[in-house]
Order: sequence, then structure tokens, then C-alpha cells
Amino acid sequence: MRSYERAFAFYLAHMGVVVAAVKRLGISPHTAEFDDVVADGMLIYVDYYRRYQDHISTVEEVKQFNQIAGFVVFRTLLRRREDMRKRQQADAERPIDPLAPTVVPSVEADVAVSAALVDFIASLTSEERQVLSQLYDEDSTLAAIPKKLGISMYRVRQIRRSLQKKYVASLHRQH
Repeated sequence: MRSYERAFAFYLAHMGVVVAAVKRLGISPHTAEFDDVVADGMLIYVDYYRRYQDHISTVEEVKQFNQIAGFVVFRTLLRRREDMRKRQQADAERPIDPLAPTVVPSVEADVAVSAALVDFIASLTSEERQVLSQLYDEDSTLAAIPKKLGISMYRVRQIRRSLQKKYVASLHRQH
């Protein structure tokens, strides 16, 4: 199986395949959604590269792989968008039952999650708190955050990775 590093390096050399697949979905590069969908497409491309069995060394083999990968990325993104649209439509059509039972989490689980969140939030820098706030309080897209905070997209992605690592670390410390 191919390593993530090799797969990601291959993606960087051929990222236009994913960009073309996203454009084929009708998403303009000038929309806030574009970067998020390209990021999803990148993960699909890298995963497909890692699972691809044939050897890729010649220009023709690279071209053939990218044609197939572009189709896989397009179809997967299209299917995900269609599934999301169906879920949203079903949610909108589903009547709300005021008598439906609600699930009450156990007190122990609630306390553990609360402690992990307190630990997580205490470990954040002010910049990380701003990005976290934009992501979850303001529901901003990744593309909108750099404009709102006056930082680069690369920096936003770095901060998001840092947030993920710190959150996972805070959960592990609680167990």
C-alpha cells in the first residue's frame, strides 16, 4: 500500500485533477464553498492513489490514473452532495414529534466531556480561539475565515490542524 506522503506529493503535482472535478460539479472558484469541496476532493484523490494497484511511472500511466481518479473524485463528491440534499429534504419534510423521547446522557459522560472541553479551551492561543469561534460560533466556511481574520488560508489550515490535535490530546488526558 502506498504511503500518505507519496500520495499527497502525487496529489500536489496533479491537484488540477481535483480542481477540474470540483468545477465540473458547477462550483465556482469564487465561492466560499470551493475550498472546502477541493479539500474533500483531495482526500478522495489521496485515498484512491493509496488503493490503486497498478504501477504509475510513465507519462501515459500518470495520464490514465488521473483520468480515472478525476472520475472517482467527481462521482464521489456528486454522490455526497446528492446524499446531503436528500437528508436536508427529508429533515425538512419530517414532522417534529413533541412527545418523542429524548436521550439523556449519563452524568458521568457529561462531566467527562465538560472536563475535556475545559482542558481543551484552556490550551488554546488567542488565534486558535478566533478560528474556532469562526468555525463553530459563526458557521464560517474555511474560505471566509482568512478574509474575516486577515490571515492566510494556509495559516487557517495550520490552526485547524492544531485545534484537532489539541482536542484529541485533551480527550486522551481525561481517560
